[in-house]
Amino acid sequence: MNRFEAIELLQLINDVYPQFELTEQKATTWVELLKDGHFQKSKEALLTYVKNKKFPPTIADFLVIENDVTHKTTELIKQMRTERILNPPILEETNLPVDLKEAILDYRKKKTAKQHAHLTDKQLTERKALLKKQSELLLEREKAYGGH
Repeated sequence: MNRFEAIELLQLINDVYPQFELTEQKATTWVELLKDGHFQKSKEALLTYVKNKKFPPTIADFLVIENDVTHKTTELIKQMRTERILNPPILEETNLPVDLKEAILDYRKKKTAKQHAHLTDKQLTERKALLKKQSELLLEREKAYGGH
């Protein structure tokens, strides 16, 4: 965080805690110590702290340091979660116990049946026809506006 952001956090502490004596020396020291922190995350941590604690915080109570390794790790975790959601493991290839696999398959069948249970055969046919018509209309519009 930059100097102005660090001062903003100090001002917040000073405003909330009257017993927090903000001297010039203290401000200089704290600004120097806060410079390695992530401003937004540290501010969120500080706001949580002041809402729950009656004594002024120390730097360790709210400073969130996000270095390159932390950032890369966070991004890798996000990427892994996204891949896991988009490409879930195939149930049959997992090491889950057989009874658990069967329970999951039964749940999936019931869930699928519930999703389609409210439509009659006639409604389902009409819905498919409508979707086909809408798809064709979109293709025509795409061609009309220079699509491929």
